[in-house]
Amino acid sequence: MRLDDTGDLEPFRATDADERNAAFAPDGRWIAYQSNESGRFEIWLQSYPDTTRGRHRVTTEGGEGPRWGPDGELFYHTAGSMMSVQVDLATGSAGIPSQIFQGDYEYGDGNRNYDVTADGQRFLMVKPRGGAEHREVVVVLNWLEELKRLVPN
Repeated sequence: MRLDDTGDLEPFRATDADERNAAFAPDGRWIAYQSNESGRFEIWLQSYPDTTRGRHRVTTEGGEGPRWGPDGELFYHTAGSMMSVQVDLATGSAGIPSQIFQGDYEYGDGNRNYDVTADGQRFLMVKPRGGAEHREVVVVLNWLEELKRLVPN
């Protein structure tokens, strides 16, 4: 949402498609989001706040849950794979997506259920344990210190 000339809130983007999981690029000039306007969820970029700079489709093989890494690297998931694509923050054009890992993780039902560190080198993922009837949330405080204890050097 943004303020219009009268101070009222107006939608930044309002279409008939299901659009969600918006994320600002590191420079704040692009918004990555997922939209099902093509018939399935794909990742799109929209310039911000100047919408005239463009709108670009990043994926053609499906994509959900975009998250930005440093320097225009964009992460998303599709079909059990975590993907990465480099985006030119000056133009919004995207390179060729590549798989960075695959696994049985809970990506969320239309929501981002993961995060990436600011340097883009580590991911926080949710991995299911047991069946659907057995759900457990484990919160680990000071996890970096615990990891160092478990895996020295």
